[in-house]
Amino acid sequence: MAAIVKTLKANEILFREGDASESIYVVKKGKLSIFKQKGNQEVELAEVGPGQMIGEMAFFDRKPRSAS
Repeated sequence: MAAIVKTLKANEILFREGDASESIYVVKKGKLSIFKQKGNQEVELAEVGPGQMIGEMAFFDRKPRSAS
C-alpha cells in the first residue's frame, strides 16, 4: 500500500464519525482535533500532533469511524 500525503486547510475535516474506514493517518505537521457529535454540539476528545497516528481502530476493526 502506497503512502499518500493529504494536506488539510484550517477547520477542514479529514473524516467523519460513521464514515467507512479505508486508511490510517499519521500527522506530519500541525494539529488535528478529534471530536464526537453530541446532539447539536461537538465534544473534543483529544488533540493529536506530529508523529501521532489516527484512524487505526476503525481500520483494523473494520467498523465505521467512532469519531470525527
